[in-house]
Amino acid sequence: MQTRWFESPYGEFVLQQESKLLQQALNNSANKSVALICDESVHHSLVGDYLGVNTPCVFNARFKDSHLCATATDENIETDSVDWVVLWHGLEQIHDPRALLREVTRVLGDGGRLTVFGFNPLRKFSRKFWFWKDKTSTSVKNELSLFRLNDWLRLLNYDVTQINTLVSPNISRIKKHREKCISLQRVNTFPLVGLIYHYEANLKHFTLTPMRMTKRAAKKSSLQLVNHNRNHKYSALDTKVNLNLVSAPVKSTHHSKDYND
Repeated sequence: MQTRWFESPYGEFVLQQESKLLQQALNNSANKSVALICDESVHHSLVGDYLGVNTPCVFNARFKDSHLCATATDENIETDSVDWVVLWHGLEQIHDPRALLREVTRVLGDGGRLTVFGFNPLRKFSRKFWFWKDKTSTSVKNELSLFRLNDWLRLLNYDVTQINTLVSPNISRIKKHREKCISLQRVNTFPLVGLIYHYEANLKHFTLTPMRMTKRAAKKSSLQLVNHNRNHKYSALDTKVNLNLVSAPVKSTHHSKDYND
């Protein structure tokens, strides 16, 4: 059995559809630096030579020791130094996908772009069946759903701009349909039934700007401060009185009486 699913005939078709979508986005992109987190053997197949006029600097990166580092230099990527990060089936291959997303957020600058490719868990059994017919295993460690990934991205201040799926598993096994998809310049996308999900999101950094306090707010805060000091004064007096009562000697109220027999 093969260890890498993209080496099988059906995996080559899936990789071809993903690379076509990514190459079209790279050709129309104005980003200067692009970090591609993927297997080294797939780098050229995904990027290829279809980079048009606005050719960005595409380099391969990997997640090592809880940090993103460039594969060529093996050095950690600096903060806010990347314009676009492409996660090609990376979240489903590690045990802690949230740590990878946090690290991607660190290296992305303000308005940075994030592209995520992954296997759709809604078509889990179809994926296993069709790859099993090619004697291939996809070896997915985490079945990350589209809705959970959407929530994670929103918590990290990402603005999700596009969610779609591609490669319909039941139709793509037909040879004529595969030939038609390969010949087309565009990629057929589906709402939620595709084998691969595709996310597009932009990162937004929210900076805290100081605001001048209005007269009404200033007056209200001063009144609250006066009331707080007054309450604190009264509470201190009550504490002092209680301490005096405790320290004062207690006089007996019982009087002795003499009884004559």
